[in-house]
Amino acid sequence: MKNHGAGIIASAAAVVAISVLAIPAAANPSLPGGSDAPQASVTEADGSVLVTGGRTQSKDPTAWNYVEPTRSFGTAGSVPMDASGVGYTSPFQYEFHGLMLGIPTGIIGHQVYGSGLTVTSESANWGPTLTGTPAQICNYQWQFQNRYGSRHYSTLIQPLQEGCWTTLGFKGNFDARYTASHKRTMKTGLLCARLYVNGTFRGEQCHNVYP
Repeated sequence: MKNHGAGIIASAAAVVAISVLAIPAAANPSLPGGSDAPQASVTEADGSVLVTGGRTQSKDPTAWNYVEPTRSFGTAGSVPMDASGVGYTSPFQYEFHGLMLGIPTGIIGHQVYGSGLTVTSESANWGPTLTGTPAQICNYQWQFQNRYGSRHYSTLIQPLQEGCWTTLGFKGNFDARYTASHKRTMKTGLLCARLYVNGTFRGEQCHNVYP
């Protein structure tokens, strides 16, 4: 497994819809997408949602299946499932309840545990690159996504973390952490930890996954 850091959208965004994905209460509801429509079901005790099938897109950064148009999909080599890596996020601004909040350069930490193509636990966290640098992050949400090219295999979506938190750096008092212990079988391709803030994609860190 090799890891890939990613740059992100640095432009300001006025967000209307905060939730990344609106899921009906019924199990396995169909989501928009035609004959190749993805399916969603609640899988974790905390209400996390697993979406399977469908395709990625590069037009709407508020959607669960958004992938940056410059993302590289190349894969090479073979390494064990257990892996950790970091990716850097560019500064960005966002509007929250009429206030424009600025976020400095940050780091996404991504840890994967398992064997072969089986993931037994996965976690991600974020914080400003410089310890002691204050940043206020509101309504954040993590995704763990398995994909290859434009083909989407699965995405585990954390429940929306409503409210605001202040962090003083990657090793500071808050790091926007999420851990999923749901056992999942991956497909060969990328396994990415993806951060959404106030409803908009802000960056990801990816590992190459192989048997």
